[in-house]
Amino acid sequence: MATKKNAGAAALLVAGALLAAGCGSGGGSGELGRLRRENDELRSRVEQLEQEARALRGQPPTPDKVYAFFANDPREGSLAGLFPGDYLESARSRYGRENRARSWTSEGHVIFQYEWDLLGGVVIRLNTNREQRIDRVAVVLDGRQPVSLPTLAGLTIGKETYDSLGKRFPNLLVTALQLWGAQGHYTVVQTLPLSDTRRLEFTYQMPDGLGRAELDRIEREVRAGNLAVLEPHLGDRVPFSLALEETR
Repeated sequence: MATKKNAGAAALLVAGALLAAGCGSGGGSGELGRLRRENDELRSRVEQLEQEARALRGQPPTPDKVYAFFANDPREGSLAGLFPGDYLESARSRYGRENRARSWTSEGHVIFQYEWDLLGGVVIRLNTNREQRIDRVAVVLDGRQPVSLPTLAGLTIGKETYDSLGKRFPNLLVTALQLWGAQGHYTVVQTLPLSDTRRLEFTYQMPDGLGRAELDRIEREVRAGNLAVLEPHLGDRVPFSLALEETR
């Protein structure tokens, strides 16, 4: 891991030197060419280290193998090829060893969470119980890299927005509002019942720059049933998280 970080830092240093050489009047074409070659070599090395790290975890090396578990619902009604009720080993058999794991206690229950960093800025996030039985399957997008992943309920991850989901499921979406700080950002959660025991959960990030007083006002309006107050802020936003979970 340290080697990977060092290579990435070196690549940034070379990129900075490359810009300086390009902007300065004294940089000759030979020196500029050498810096470009070194930068390309370092980028190639970083990619190689990332591939080696994925191989050590047993993770699929290419996007098509990863995203095959999304496209066309490999298991009808699943998310990323997984159901609540599956076990952690099912995810590991598809995606290799997880990149991160953590746990915490909520309402007297210990929740274990596992994450896989996929290609294209996509993260698979699973919550399990002590027996490693999956309660919740989530797909999280970083928002910087566009994705288009067909999945359950006729949805395409990365393409649906707050407006499009509202039009698609006008009488089914439930805005049990949760305005809360997640990594410093405020979010809104909507749920879509799929059955008596399962539901989809869409989580949106509120725009930066809204003051606490404005957020409190929005929260009061939504709790009073005025969902229209969210539209100017969320209309064209893509959910950064789509989760399939069991209802208790």
